[in-house]
This record gives sequence, structure tokens and C-alpha cells, in this order.
Amino acid sequence: MVRVFGLMGPIASGKSAVAARLKAEGCPVVDADLISHEIQSDPRSKVGKRLVAEFGSSIVGSDGKIDRAKIGEVVFADPDKLKRLNQITHGPILQEIIRQTFTLMLKHHRQIALDIPLLAKIISSNPRAARWLLSGVLAVLVPPETQLKRLMARNNFSEEEAKRRISTQLSGDDQRKLADWVLENDCSLEELQERVAAFLRKQPRGWSLWEVVGVTALLAALSAGVGSSWGTLAGVCSFAGLSAVTAKL
Repeated sequence: MVRVFGLMGPIASGKSAVAARLKAEGCPVVDADLISHEIQSDPRSKVGKRLVAEFGSSIVGSDGKIDRAKIGEVVFADPDKLKRLNQITHGPILQEIIRQTFTLMLKHHRQIALDIPLLAKIISSNPRAARWLLSGVLAVLVPPETQLKRLMARNNFSEEEAKRRISTQLSGDDQRKLADWVLENDCSLEELQERVAAFLRKQPRGWSLWEVVGVTALLAALSAGVGSSWGTLAGVCSFAGLSAVTAKL
């Protein structure tokens, strides 16, 4: 089967660097955060109109696009508003994830990674469904103190704000428990890239969608042939049995 695995990790864990290396190694990545950005950016779109109606016109930037940073300022301080944001955006994001994944399958890719920021929460709340859909889950983890420093430097956050953003996600320890594989990002970028390459080398090659379809069709044809042969054999046996009975009468 086509191997579709989830990619997760806490904020500022280095997940983007891992995703970039996966793509460089020939494993495409469906980026849910990028999809979210594209879906939310236009205030005239269906999703954009709902966001403006919910959070006000102040979320629209000077360039005429919805400013996700402004939405973040609103929702991360209010759990109810964060919940409302998720209700508005998750459905359209999921639809686009499915569309992009199926498109990659049609292009003969055997391995596909799904980079979904909320994947850890999805798995923890509905593990059976997640495990049925995914071949496995790869977690990128980083020491907590390094995570905090990276987030403060990358986003120009105060320590208080960085800790608040981190607290909205499952911790690294919790994500470790949910993962099938773990990449420890406690090293240089070059070493991390080598760890990603080594991870892919250890994975089964997988089958392309067309190989799956071809084998399924072949098995169906063989099954039909066997069924037909079995039906003929059963008919012959039934006739022979009836003839034997008739001969005794």
C-alpha cells in the first residue's frame, strides 16, 4: 500500500527542517499549515468571510489579506475563540489535505508525509481512526529549554508569551508516547538531515496507487476465475451425486 505517515512535533521543534529534508529525499509533504494560510488569507473567500464575521475587520492587514498573527493574538488568549477558529477552518483544511494526498498518490508516490500541527491532539482524542488512516507517526522532539529559546528568538516573543504558546500544545513527552518513530533534534542541522535520511532508508518502500490498483484487479480476476471454476466443479459433483442416486432407484 501507499505509505502515508504523520509528521508532528511541538512548536519550534525543528519540524519544518525535517519536512524540508523529507522533500529533498523524494518524500512529498502535505503541509497543513501552508494550506491553512492559503485558505485563511483571502477575506473574500468563504472561510475568510466567516473569520471576519467572527473576529472583526481588525484581522485584515494593510495589504488586504487576513493577518494570521492578528488572529493569533485574539484566539491564543481566549480558549473559546480558539475553539471557534478551529470549527471554522478545520473542515476546509481537511478537504484540501485529502485532495493533495490523493493527487500525490496519482503521481505514483509510494511514501507521503502529512505535516499537521494538531496531529498529536487528533491522535490522542481518536487514536483508532488515526491509526487506521496512517501507516505510522513520526515525532520531532527537542529539549524544552532549547524549544523555549528558539521560539523566543524566531517569533520575537517574550518568555511569558512563548511559554503560553507552548502550553496550548501537547508536550514533547506526551507526543513521544503517541509516536511510532522519534527524531531527536538535539544536534546540528547537518546531523538532523542525516537522521531524516536514515529514517527513510529504514522504511518499507511502499506501493504506488497504480500498483495497488493493478494487484487488486489481478486478485479480483483470479478470485472470479477460481469462483467460476469452483462453481463448475460443484455442479459436476452435484450431477454425479444425483446420477448415482438415480441409478439406485
